[in-house]
Amino acid sequence: MESKETIVIGAGICGLLCAQGLKDSGVDVTVLEKSRGVGGRMATRRIAGGRADHGVQLFTARDLRFQMIVDEWLEEGVCKRWYVSKGSDSELGAQGYVRYCGKNGMTEAPKWIAQFLDVRKETIVEKTVYSEKDKKWIIWVDGKPAFECKSLFITAPLPQALNLLEAGNSPFEISIHDELKGVRYQKGLTVMAVMDGPSGISEHGGLRVNKNPITWISDNQAKGISPDLAIVTIHTTPAFAEEQWNASNEKRVPLIIEAAKPYLQSEIMEWQCHRWSYSFPVNPWHDICVQDKDRNLFLAGDAFGGPRVEGAALSGIMAAAEYIDQRA
Repeated sequence: MESKETIVIGAGICGLLCAQGLKDSGVDVTVLEKSRGVGGRMATRRIAGGRADHGVQLFTARDLRFQMIVDEWLEEGVCKRWYVSKGSDSELGAQGYVRYCGKNGMTEAPKWIAQFLDVRKETIVEKTVYSEKDKKWIIWVDGKPAFECKSLFITAPLPQALNLLEAGNSPFEISIHDELKGVRYQKGLTVMAVMDGPSGISEHGGLRVNKNPITWISDNQAKGISPDLAIVTIHTTPAFAEEQWNASNEKRVPLIIEAAKPYLQSEIMEWQCHRWSYSFPVNPWHDICVQDKDRNLFLAGDAFGGPRVEGAALSGIMAAAEYIDQRA
């Protein structure tokens, strides 16, 4: 087994900023990520020679702590100001908030953070076991104990985090564990569609629809991340995603495309579809993170900070800060 002071499970924006805060304070930290890339729902995909953001499309900065991080990203050239809302937007922030996005895709900022960290990608954690005798966490990968650590941060979607603890017979105190199980997520379906010409969407390239089965359409060319190819990203409503979750792409994607046609001026040539099992937490936990002090265990993520990028980011930042304060 590799021995570390701290392990962070999950390389979404929460886990990465958590690990960055820990490392900056001198903590020996390793991040474990099951996917081939980092960023979680801050996701960008290459398609037909272009790019498409297929997870979260933008983020705002309402808290000074996150604004300072965004300012650093702006200075480093990994994100940019996209647009400022001209009207009220209850889901993504009130009128006047700047909408930011990755300069070349939403995954750019997470990739920039990850380059300074010890991130082990394609590492699928099976269970986390706490040893009362040694006062350490044992992390199981590929059917065997692979890492041991004094403190553990799990930033994966909350149901997955709880499953890892249960699999290792190391759940929270039962009442809290059962309450945490009450946090629910909405599913999401996303279609990335290559077009034979301009989309005709607004100048900045973002369009809130909120008419079943579609919530949002982004023009990645107008957004500036796919300059040579017109690709739109179409997000469905949670209700449609739930209804069509187990349907084939051949059945559900034509329904999405047909609903999008009135908003597009060019024809769709090809498409890809992505399912998000944990798209948005419906009822986030009432604290920014949760911890088990006796076992140096922290849970963080959008289930605590809220469904926005900023919420997940602040959850990771505050979890790291809590540990650093206790460690001092």
